[in-house]
Amino acid sequence: MAAPESTAFQVNIKSPGGTLLNIYAVDAADLSQKLEDLENHAAQIAAIESVFGAVSNAAPISAPPSQQVPGNGPSSPGNGGPVGAAPSCVHGPRIFREGVSKSTGKPYKMWACSSPDRASQCKAEWVN
Repeated sequence: MAAPESTAFQVNIKSPGGTLLNIYAVDAADLSQKLEDLENHAAQIAAIESVFGAVSNAAPISAPPSQQVPGNGPSSPGNGGPVGAAPSCVHGPRIFREGVSKSTGKPYKMWACSSPDRASQCKAEWVN
């Protein structure tokens, strides 16, 4: 969503649950009031994130075999993952990730937890 033309201040906050909150204000006083309102509703926002987080962590509904497209699943060559069934955790199917570590410069391959909440993510399953 684009900011209204009257916007003098724009603040974008990403919550711990991954929700992006956009605040548009016409002046400093309006911004202060909106930030205070946001703070007053933080518990309610966290509760809503919790509800939607539980829904998003549910296992996805698969298409019947006749409608599935080969090479496009979470563990297929279509996305770089090893061929075969993707492992899963309590949050659903894991996501295959590979790359080069920024800190060590070494390549890595792993099956990562699909939870959007980093604090509740399961440990990665490393691939040798």
